[in-house]
Amino acid sequence: MDRIIYFYGTRKHAGEIRQEEGGEPCRIYRYRRKDYELIRVGLEPWILRRWETAEDEGVLLARSGDGGRFGKKEEVIGEKRSLWRGISERLYRPLAKKKYERALREENDFWRKTLGGMVGMIAETIGNSWEDCFYSCDESLRKLFEPGEGKNHPAREVWESVWRVPEFDAFLETQWVEHMLEYAALPHFLILGYHPAILNPLCGHAQKMKSLKWILPKRYWEEELQDFVEDFYQEYGLAVAVELLEEGISFKRAGIASRMPVNILDFSGEAKIPSGNIEKDSIWLDMDSMEEKQRRLERRNTQVHYFSLKKEWKQPVLP
Repeated sequence: MDRIIYFYGTRKHAGEIRQEEGGEPCRIYRYRRKDYELIRVGLEPWILRRWETAEDEGVLLARSGDGGRFGKKEEVIGEKRSLWRGISERLYRPLAKKKYERALREENDFWRKTLGGMVGMIAETIGNSWEDCFYSCDESLRKLFEPGEGKNHPAREVWESVWRVPEFDAFLETQWVEHMLEYAALPHFLILGYHPAILNPLCGHAQKMKSLKWILPKRYWEEELQDFVEDFYQEYGLAVAVELLEEGISFKRAGIASRMPVNILDFSGEAKIPSGNIEKDSIWLDMDSMEEKQRRLERRNTQVHYFSLKKEWKQPVLP
């Protein structure tokens, strides 16, 4: 069974005691499902603030006492001042370098202790078994978790040394498509785009379908898919209404619409699909889990119910 470790930033509620730096870096919640397990890791505000500034070398300079003292070119007036500045720089530079190196060591020690401790907390929660584990994170935290140059970036360098869990990228595998179809509570279906992972799950839901429309780019309308549509009719007695998009026509320009509430199985991979002509109380299943699409749909059409894996992990009201 897959285990998803989802990172997000916690929010402090009014009246809650503010956790200061040095406390627990995160809160961990465990949710068990019939087909996977969700581990939600809520990073506390203080650790996020420090993590975000850990990659700013200027912060280390400030902590070391340098603060860019000789980093900017200044106008020097008079020979005496110029001479004193030259002596001052020669005396100060070695000291500043030592202070900076000490600050860097202390910063590395802090992150090894803090991030190592956080990984230990997660390991304890899952019973020290990392098999079939994958991680995902809120879009706002992506820059902290993406691999990058570790030089002079203490938090990132330490994180890459202690965190070996791969990022989840299997949104379109059959098991997850089947999982998303648990939200399809309506008898009318509309499919946008195509992915082979939809074929078997579609057959599993055929008995409860009253209608099925499929809008897809023309390049996918090949013999294999044509045979599937014909077999679907022969097996389940339901004719699939197929609408083909010519080359260069996006779903944004296709004029997606419905006259009744419908389950929308979205394999389009496009974030900007107008939903104004979708009947209220329709269910939009975003198979690619695009957070930009979620923001657009929920902001512009609150009468369409949006679901995705990432939304489920972020707001785990599980079906």
